[in-house]
Amino acid sequence: MRIGYLTHEPLPSAETSTEQLVWTVSMMARQGLEIDLIVPASRRDKDDGKTDPKDSIRRFYGSVSDELLDRVGLVPVWRPPFVQGNVRRAAHDVSAPFHARRVGYDLVYTRDLYALALTLTLGMPSVFETYRTDVNLLRRFAPFRKLVYKHPLLMGVVTHSRLAADYFVKAGVDSERVLVAHNGYSPSVMTPVQSKEEARRALGIDVHDRLVCYTGHVNPKKGVDILLHIARQVTDATFLIVGAIAGSDDERHFAKLIEDLGVSNVRLLPRVSPANVSTYLYAADCLIIPPTAGPLERFHRTVLPMKTYLYLASGRPIVAADLPDLGEILEDGKNAVLVPPDDVDACAAALARLMSDPRESDRLGSQARDDASLYTWEKRGGRIAEFLRARMSAPV
Repeated sequence: MRIGYLTHEPLPSAETSTEQLVWTVSMMARQGLEIDLIVPASRRDKDDGKTDPKDSIRRFYGSVSDELLDRVGLVPVWRPPFVQGNVRRAAHDVSAPFHARRVGYDLVYTRDLYALALTLTLGMPSVFETYRTDVNLLRRFAPFRKLVYKHPLLMGVVTHSRLAADYFVKAGVDSERVLVAHNGYSPSVMTPVQSKEEARRALGIDVHDRLVCYTGHVNPKKGVDILLHIARQVTDATFLIVGAIAGSDDERHFAKLIEDLGVSNVRLLPRVSPANVSTYLYAADCLIIPPTAGPLERFHRTVLPMKTYLYLASGRPIVAADLPDLGEILEDGKNAVLVPPDDVDACAAALARLMSDPRESDRLGSQARDDASLYTWEKRGGRIAEFLRARMSAPV
C-alpha cells in the first residue's frame, strides 16, 4: 500500500506535533507501508539541487529521524517563499492534495482539516488523524463535518484518545471507521536511565533540593499559570518550568507573572531538544501536568498531552488533574496522584505528601515505568498499520 502523508508543518520544527508525526510515520513504515511524507518547501528546496531536505531533519531530530530517512520518501511541495503563517498552511493544504492526486497514492493520510476536505473532493481515499475535540463542537466546523463524516472515501479517523473518538462517533462518523491510537514514547529518548543524583549533577542542581518539574509548551492555553499559584503554597520545593521560547511574548508573560506573584521558588527555563528532556524528568522528585480543566474544556485542543508518556517512562511520581482524557492513561493511586481540577490546595497537599513519603513515591513511579511499556511509538505504528490495511480491504 502506497500512502501519501500530507502535513503543512515544515520539517524540522520545534512543534510537538512534528515530533509525533516523525515517530508515527517511521513506525508505520517499519510495518511495511510505503509512505511519502509531503511537506511544504521553499524555492531554495526546489531550485538548489545540492540541498538535501533530509539533512536538516537529521540534524534536528537526531536518532529519531534515522528510520524515517531510511524508509520514508520526503517530498517537498513548492510554495512561494513570501507566504508565511496560516496563509502558508492554507497554500500547502491546496497544493499537496493536487500533488497526491497526480502521483496516484492508494491512500492519503493527514492531520490537516482542509487538506482532508480537498483530498476527498478530489476522489482520494483518505484517513484523518487528530487529537482535537473542537472540530465536533464548534459551529464554524459544521460545513467540514457535513462534507467529511459520511463521505464514502473517508476510510478512517485515528484519534489520540477515547474521549476524542467518542466525539467523532457522536457527531456521525461510523464507529468502525474510528481507531483510538494513544500516543507514546521511544525508549531510546529515555536512555541512558539516570538516577536522580546523576541527573541533578548534570544540570547543576543540588541533590538535596525538593524538585517539581513541568516540561512542555509554556503558554496560557496549556494552563501553566496554575503552577505558579501551586508554587506559592509549596515553598520548600523548587518548580522547574522547562519549555519557554526565548524572547517570546509567552516567556515575557510568565516572567512578569512570576514577579507579580512574588514566587521565588520557580525557575522558568528555555525549551530543550527532545533528546535532552529526559535529564530534567529524571532529576525531579515529582512531575506535574498543570491540574486545570481549562485547556480541555475551554480550548478543546490540549487532549492527553504527549508529555504523559515520557513522564510515565521516567519512573517519577506524577501529579495531574482528574480529567477524562488523562484518566485513560493515569489511574489515581496506581501510577499517579489525580487531584480535582483547578484545586490549588489539593494539588499542593498532594505534592507535599509525595515529597515527604519516598516509599509511596517510589511505588507510584515504579508502576508508572511499567505502564509506559504499553505506550511505545512502535506499538502505535503497528496498530495504525493494521487498521489501515483492514479499512482499505473493507467494502465501501
